Amino acid sequence: MSLQSAEAVKTGTGMASGAESGAGGASARAKKDLRGLGYEEQNAALDPGAVAEPEPGDTPAAPEAPARVSGDPIPTDIREDLFTKLAAIPRVKEVLDAIEAAKGLDFPIKWSDQGTFQSGGAIYLRTTSTPESWVASLAHELVHLQTYVEGKAANAAAQTKEEFVAAKMDDEINAQVTTYVALLQQGETSNSSAGFDEFYAFLTADHAEALTGKKWTEIATLARTWMVDKYKNEWVTNNTQENYYTYWGNHWDDVNGVQ
Repeated sequence: MSLQSAEAVKTGTGMASGAESGAGGASARAKKDLRGLGYEEQNAALDPGAVAEPEPGDTPAAPEAPARVSGDPIPTDIREDLFTKLAAIPRVKEVLDAIEAAKGLDFPIKWSDQGTFQSGGAIYLRTTSTPESWVASLAHELVHLQTYVEGKAANAAAQTKEEFVAAKMDDEINAQVTTYVALLQQGETSNSSAGFDEFYAFLTADHAEALTGKKWTEIATLARTWMVDKYKNEWVTNNTQENYYTYWGNHWDDVNGVQ
């Protein structure tokens, strides 16, 4: 999902989807019926819809290459190169290992003209995104995929409003924390991922020893606390410019017919 400051809301990274990231929009019965199906079968059964949830950051855009057709799988060579790069990042390797243990690594990665997002067990990359942005974007989306394949995705039809909002925000914050840690493990000091530059400045000013000591667990905890405050008090969705907790609460109301 996308996080943007109220002062500088960016667009172009996707919009909220009726079929939420993970299986949030699916009923408990639909989830049960999908057990044992492969990624492609699940994806077909849980049509990701025409638009995606808002996702964090506004990744740099590049002229769309003719070969990037929305809905098509990314080329095999690009996929293999991405997996090599992702597996070399300790935090992302942990996520990949969890996904592999739960369901394998043959999940689809496809182009999309609606943004970068995860839906129905597949990951979609924005057709106009640049290769430089893919590792950070996938680090984020792989966390959503892990939540999905482990059967922990938020479900507005099966959870209370409080449970649903908490689950959505926990998944989103975990995904963005993973992005930050992955960038730092690559030695990044600046990146277009939403809020990263500000967090890096906070980290170097107040917790430099954690950074120089590569204390990743401590950094993840710091990032989570810092991020919760941003989500609650500053960051808004790129499609509706609402506070995230309000946004998902309203979504639960819509799904459950609450006026």
